[in-house]
Amino acid sequence: MHFAALSTLVVAAFTSIVSAQTTHKVIVGNGALTFNPPQVTAAVGDIVSFEFHPKNHTLTQSTFDNPCTPLAGGVDSKYQPVAAAATQFPVYSFRINEVVPLWFYCAQGAHCQAGMVMAINAATTGDKTFDNFLAKAKTVTTGAAVSGGTPTTASGIAAPSVSSGAGAGAVGGAARSSGSASVDAAAAGGTGAAGNGAMRIGSGVGGSLAALGLSIAFAFLL
Repeated sequence: MHFAALSTLVVAAFTSIVSAQTTHKVIVGNGALTFNPPQVTAAVGDIVSFEFHPKNHTLTQSTFDNPCTPLAGGVDSKYQPVAAAATQFPVYSFRINEVVPLWFYCAQGAHCQAGMVMAINAATTGDKTFDNFLAKAKTVTTGAAVSGGTPTTASGIAAPSVSSGAGAGAVGGAARSSGSASVDAAAAGGTGAAGNGAMRIGSGVGGSLAALGLSIAFAFLL
């Protein structure tokens, strides 16, 4: 009887923790030089998932002041070429660690200058809004290129998850030496490289459940 009640309580707690996490899906490309939606409001623990469509785009982190220049040590999906007839699409995902404004653009050609930018948790008033970021990007004359290859992210954070399509496993990327610690890896069909970010994700859900389970078990023993 006590074991059944304990199991029910632990399952209910797990459901509550998981359901509190929201995944925000962003479509990259798909016949236009856009991120759709172009801005997202995400809470700590939420996952932002970028699904790449034809033809060839990147998700590259920048700053508000330099919208078309890669942030040193920032998130970078590298180029994600997708065939016009593709039915499965690469997905690049990460988990939000801290609610701060994050700025991104597509580093392909002049896509950024054409308005292919997006923001996470941008201010809705004041100077640093998404609309002002977009306007600033359109005034840039040239942007810094990014190289192809393995997706990267900041030091101390497990590499974001990259899958090649439905059912595909994740491919971990190398870590850079510096950058924002505002995002964690999010497993989407696999696991990224080990690191502090991955440990934080594990301890956030698994650790909470373990502590909850021990607390409930102790209460029943009393």
